[in-house]
Amino acid sequence: MFFYLSKILAFLTQPISWLFILLLLTGITKNVKTKQRLLILSISVFFLFGNAALVGIANRLWETPPVADCTIKQANIAIVLGGISYYDTQLKRIHFQRSSDRIFHALRLYKAGIVQKIFISGGAAYISKSYEKESIFLKDYLLQIGVPDSVILIESESRNTFENAVFTKKILQERGHFSEKEKYVLFTSGYHMRRALACFHKQGFNIVPYSVDGSAGKQSFQIDEVLIPTISSFQNWDILFHEWFGYLMYKLTGKI
Repeated sequence: MFFYLSKILAFLTQPISWLFILLLLTGITKNVKTKQRLLILSISVFFLFGNAALVGIANRLWETPPVADCTIKQANIAIVLGGISYYDTQLKRIHFQRSSDRIFHALRLYKAGIVQKIFISGGAAYISKSYEKESIFLKDYLLQIGVPDSVILIESESRNTFENAVFTKKILQERGHFSEKEKYVLFTSGYHMRRALACFHKQGFNIVPYSVDGSAGKQSFQIDEVLIPTISSFQNWDILFHEWFGYLMYKLTGKI
């Protein structure tokens, strides 16, 4: 139930949805003064959330910064969170999305001998495609590029961050790989790391956070970033509001 509710509420936490609703109300209202106010509010939302400089500040305040490889010591297992790919049933191959740095950096650390095993956590993230288990086709991809089967561990039932932590612990316990004293390297996007860390800490993991896919670059106040709205800014706000809302809901429901 929580999974389905989160998908519905996700629409309402997106600034682009707010803009759509405001423009819709502007179009259907008959009161002239109300129409003018809604139009002004719509324009304000458009420029506020389309501002690249403003969302850049928000990203820098929220994101967990990346760490250097040399800081990772005595860590045996890399835990990679899903939400990075989908399987094309027509072409019969995997397609990677924005956050695919999660698996590629884990693979790089394995190749460098820094971690010995890669644990992939991710089931079906889409309501309409409950049969697509992301960790399964990610494992197939790693096998195809030469990663030994003995190196890869997966859980394919989780549908959100909380379940990532719970089901990962369950599988590791069953395989004899879980200990609160052992260090685990957690790979997820910088914007997602706070919520992920809180979930894994709640389950007793000793985590080294390895943030990737960062949006918080160097602060810049170029004239175009301040005055010209961009679609990417709306997308970044969508991600941030989703994370803030998710973090709050997890806090209120005792998941973190």
